[in-house]
Amino acid sequence: MSRLVLLAVFVAVVGYAAAQNQAPQTKSRAADDDEKLVEEQNRNAHYAFDVAIDDQIRDSGFQRQETRDGVNVKGSYSYNDGFFKRTIEYEADDQGYRVVNELVEPIGDGPKYNPSGKAEVSGSQIGHFTITEDDVPKYEQQNPKKL
Repeated sequence: MSRLVLLAVFVAVVGYAAAQNQAPQTKSRAADDDEKLVEEQNRNAHYAFDVAIDDQIRDSGFQRQETRDGVNVKGSYSYNDGFFKRTIEYEADDQGYRVVNELVEPIGDGPKYNPSGKAEVSGSQIGHFTITEDDVPKYEQQNPKKL
């Protein structure tokens, strides 16, 4: 009988130790499917936009433009404050975000307030995205209809 108890304790200890040495759990199939879906949607995303603000009241401005072709994004933004105009050009892809050029230009001795000035805002956008049949059930699961 004591051998049986000893054997049971030994099996329990070995089983516990083996469980502690197992490799970490891999991602679930659902998480893997979600990741593949996001990758596919990113490959199919295409857009371009630009926006500009010319504030002649406060003597400042802002411009931004960006294009996306799948996972590749390129763009720039600039702003001025009456002292300097700063321009940043950037790229982003599956390797991350990178500043590719940065320019700082002196433009004056500071902003000149003009209460009778005007501020102009402009912008445009175009885009193309692909939705697959897999997207619809996931959307409905996340956003159930209320009766």
